[in-house]
Amino acid sequence: MRRALSGRPIGTIDASPNPLTVNGRVGLTTLSWKAEHVREVEIRVGAPDGQLFSRSGPTGSARTGEWVADGMMFFLQNVSNGLELNSDNTLDTVTVRFRTSPRRGADRETPNPPGVDPDLANPEPSEELDIGRYDSGKPALYLQRYETFFRPLRNRSVTLLELGVDRGGSLLLWRDYFERGMIVGLDANDVSLADPTGRIRIYQGLQQDPRVLDRIGLEVAPAGFDVIIDDASHIGAFTRLSFWHLFLNHLKPGGIYVIEDWGTGYWDTWPDGKKFDLLTEWPKGAIADHSQIDERPQPTHQYGLVGFIKQLVDECGLDDLTNEELGAPPARSSRIQSMHISHGQVFIIKK
Repeated sequence: MRRALSGRPIGTIDASPNPLTVNGRVGLTTLSWKAEHVREVEIRVGAPDGQLFSRSGPTGSARTGEWVADGMMFFLQNVSNGLELNSDNTLDTVTVRFRTSPRRGADRETPNPPGVDPDLANPEPSEELDIGRYDSGKPALYLQRYETFFRPLRNRSVTLLELGVDRGGSLLLWRDYFERGMIVGLDANDVSLADPTGRIRIYQGLQQDPRVLDRIGLEVAPAGFDVIIDDASHIGAFTRLSFWHLFLNHLKPGGIYVIEDWGTGYWDTWPDGKKFDLLTEWPKGAIADHSQIDERPQPTHQYGLVGFIKQLVDECGLDDLTNEELGAPPARSSRIQSMHISHGQVFIIKK
């Protein structure tokens, strides 16, 4: 609880249970809050101005859906008399932790789709990454895909930034894999990690704060990062803000930007997700007259992180999208060299 002088707004927020014991990568809990010297409060997810969870008078409680992720923060905000949603008006925060957090379905093997490089669809288990040694929270298949892209960089002096590091296990993994690399982490929580090599630096802040991102870039990667991994909020708006700021200003040409867990946009239980009903949204069959052209928009899903990934597909098509004769000028080429989408991960290569 934040102590204050008499008459000044103060408050507490707690979660129960906390930590959660879960079998998947999301869970649910009950939040309870109490404030003094305020008229109205809001509970925000991930940031003082994050997704709205609840609004009430000074005292309240509410149960979340099954969308709470390990390390998710909830902010108790004083919004009396129209106060702004910023850290100055944060009364208290609570961070929800998991006892265990395996990712549902992430290790399932699937047949290689036609035309897909088998190394990307079902990469071989890593001989370099001893997954069991690290509390990274990442499934084996994720790490196998990472090695497919990272292997050419392994012996270089790379600089890697990861957004959302939980307890820091993945930073240790990247430090040991890139033996000449500088490994940088950003998390909303204060993360303490023992690193005798001095090659790990951890910052506390929000992924959508450009001032924090610029500070990190200036201090540890003035020439730009070689690799950036976003395993932070999995919220579409926050991911979009940090992506474009870092991609344009702090990622080297040819650099790799990875977005994890983009499928949260398909979940009703995720703060900005929405269920996509295949039976009603997708076409039920071919048109009767095969000589006709169906001019209706193709059904698609635009919510949350899924919607942002599809915006990046449009970025890849900018040469056609802005074609001076057939598209919507002025002409502009895409800033993306290539984009590789797989279950749970998107790898984006900068031109």
